[in-house]
Amino acid sequence: MPPIVELLLPSAFVVLSSAWIAAKGFPRQVGAALLLLIALVLGQISLIELLLGVSHLLYPIGEVIAAPIVSLGLVGLSQFGLPRWLAGATDAIAPEQVLAESGLAEPEIEPEIEPERILRPRGLALLGAIGLALFLPLRSLLQEWLQQIHQVHPLSWDVVSFHLPNVVNYMDGGNLWRVHGTYGHYPGGNELLNLWSMMPLRLDGALGLTTATLGVGCLLASVLLLWQTLSPSSSQSSSQSSSQSPSQSLSQSPSRVGSGIAALVLLAGLLNLPTLQEIFFDIGRNDISVMFWELLALWALFQAVQPRSMTVHLRSPLWLWGVGISLGWLIGTKPNGLYYLVGMVGLVTLLPWQDQMGQGWTLLQRGRLALTRVLLPAIGLGGFWYFRNLVRDGHLSPPDQLQSAMEVSMIRNLLNPELYNWNAPFAMFLASLGITIVTLLAARWQPTRFPIGVQLVAWWNAIALGALVLTPSGAGYLAGSGKVFLIQLRYSAIIFPLTLILVLWLLGQWLGQRLQARLTDRSDLRSLAQSLETIDPATREPSGSKTLPWLGGAGLSVLLLLLLQVNSYQAPQGLPGHDGILFPVGPRPTELYQWVQQNLDQAKIYSVGLRPYGLYGFPYRNQIVASSLGSENWTLAEGLAVIQREHPQYLAISLDPFSRRVPPGILEVAKNPQFFQVVYQDNLAVVFRITENVKS
Repeated sequence: MPPIVELLLPSAFVVLSSAWIAAKGFPRQVGAALLLLIALVLGQISLIELLLGVSHLLYPIGEVIAAPIVSLGLVGLSQFGLPRWLAGATDAIAPEQVLAESGLAEPEIEPEIEPERILRPRGLALLGAIGLALFLPLRSLLQEWLQQIHQVHPLSWDVVSFHLPNVVNYMDGGNLWRVHGTYGHYPGGNELLNLWSMMPLRLDGALGLTTATLGVGCLLASVLLLWQTLSPSSSQSSSQSSSQSPSQSLSQSPSRVGSGIAALVLLAGLLNLPTLQEIFFDIGRNDISVMFWELLALWALFQAVQPRSMTVHLRSPLWLWGVGISLGWLIGTKPNGLYYLVGMVGLVTLLPWQDQMGQGWTLLQRGRLALTRVLLPAIGLGGFWYFRNLVRDGHLSPPDQLQSAMEVSMIRNLLNPELYNWNAPFAMFLASLGITIVTLLAARWQPTRFPIGVQLVAWWNAIALGALVLTPSGAGYLAGSGKVFLIQLRYSAIIFPLTLILVLWLLGQWLGQRLQARLTDRSDLRSLAQSLETIDPATREPSGSKTLPWLGGAGLSVLLLLLLQVNSYQAPQGLPGHDGILFPVGPRPTELYQWVQQNLDQAKIYSVGLRPYGLYGFPYRNQIVASSLGSENWTLAEGLAVIQREHPQYLAISLDPFSRRVPPGILEVAKNPQFFQVVYQDNLAVVFRITENVKS
């Protein structure tokens, strides 16, 4: 079967089945349905690869066989299984209400219809002008994003050092139990997404589309969270609409124009942040995957409750399970996701849940809810990687690596003056912390003015800030034997959208109060609002899906883009972005990677100080025996032990990328030309052919 067919066939099942389920869940809300579509696609891909890898069936034909089974199984479950199961598994609300609000069944009695705001041409023109002004300075950035459809962006240090090498390792072994390389023990949730295209193609040509999808998902989730915090509660809206004229109702709640302006400001603000630009455009790294699952967990919690209400009612157990599933993929992607899981379990346990009669839940009931709906599903999906490490090595992570990383954590350096050097990451951390504290204190002081959704955003941001303080390497990073202190906001990148949401909500409240006060005296402002949008009293259709055509079109577009990207992609020569060897960017390039790709095939290479990904060649036919990612302390004695154990054919070694020093072992190797024959050499790196005498 051609590789492109092995990729497109399972992808079609995954994308189209996800579109059908998402349209079923949100038949009228295009934005929410699109986010659910992205989540289902990524979730199905992760689940299929996880099942195949655990079962030692991690091969392209496995994807072709497993995708229809999983996709059609989920379609059948959503159509026949979930409605019956939810009817007998509800908490505090009637089964028919659960089914209706989950999008799996229609209520017997339609709720009171709220009038819908419709933008007038002048309102659309205003939003267009504001959007043009905000995004015109970002046109080069957006053009670069579009380039990911046919050209992979230069890969980041972590990606070429261990993320993609781990993917190749899993492909070569046909399972996820195989641990190889310096960071082979790391959770591989992000690698599951990369495996989907890399395994059948034996190329990284489709990773740009994967990263772009995650980026769109993060931005879309941020906008939906913003809108759900800005919108008034349904009780307020319905009471206003029944007792006030359209113009009065229009003026006393957030308008389509106001929500649209807020969304544009949020998107422009996020895309202007250097940390997020780096995350969005570095192909294959796990920071953007982590950010997506964190935002999705909060969005799922929003669907489980009523974020615009002042009380906490469980609308649907299905969505609370969605919180647990999102956190499962999170902890399976990065270990610091465990902090978020613990925080969410505590949050769900301590939330003041109420039943429909207004009676509060006991602590035991809330704890059971957090255990069964959040903790157990998360461990079930994301716990494999930790179980694998315990079974194989007897510990979750190599103690020496963990200890080294903790030396540059924020919690270990609270008394270190270098942590408090004034720079952009430190300023952003302080700003986010301050806004979060102010919001939580104000909500405690005046709880009736802060809907539960705003409080959840603030608490989730507080958990993210706490996770950053506890995360190893959160205060900086190790550069060889040295340390660089610079707060790594990418480990909790979710603080960027959550902080902006809080700022926009607080600003919206202040502007809303001023606008409402002026509207009592100035009719010209009311006339201006009416000129931008109007109230449509038409009722919505009681059945049918308005989103299915949109999602079907989006799914087909993704498949078409995937086909175009794969067909137009050409494998890079060398290792773009890292041909300079030195960290972070060397001034002089080496042609070592290009030489290996052109001259070595199905070779076993012992790598010291180089990025392993650049040595595999395409289609990943070389085998890499990786030493440490640095070479400063490498000795011949250490090398001989590896050579006699692994029997490599070549030794590729470079200057230490951090200290830029020559490894002491190279001088010893050079003294033994009868055992190590130079086949490539430049000022930065050298490749030796290892004779059989050394291997024995």
